[in-house]
Amino acid sequence: MIDLYNSNILQKFLPAFYLGMIFLTTFVSISLPIDRAMGYFRFVSVFICVLMIGLIVGVSSFMAKRGFYPHVSMCIDVEEGKPCKWVD
Repeated sequence: MIDLYNSNILQKFLPAFYLGMIFLTTFVSISLPIDRAMGYFRFVSVFICVLMIGLIVGVSSFMAKRGFYPHVSMCIDVEEGKPCKWVD
């Protein structure tokens, strides 16, 4: 899963798919009768449900590992050509 994330496939595909789904949902809502559009609406609701469950699991696992107040570092003394000095 980490390789899939690092290859930027998910970062490019999911936002485009989500926006396309929003536009298609708007078009289906306007153009089709409700009895013909219900299958698509069920698919959209299941997809959004899976995204929300994934979000909740991801945030929960991050908070379980890092806590409510995670360690934060700041880069100070930035000069051209020199690396940052990271300070807590």
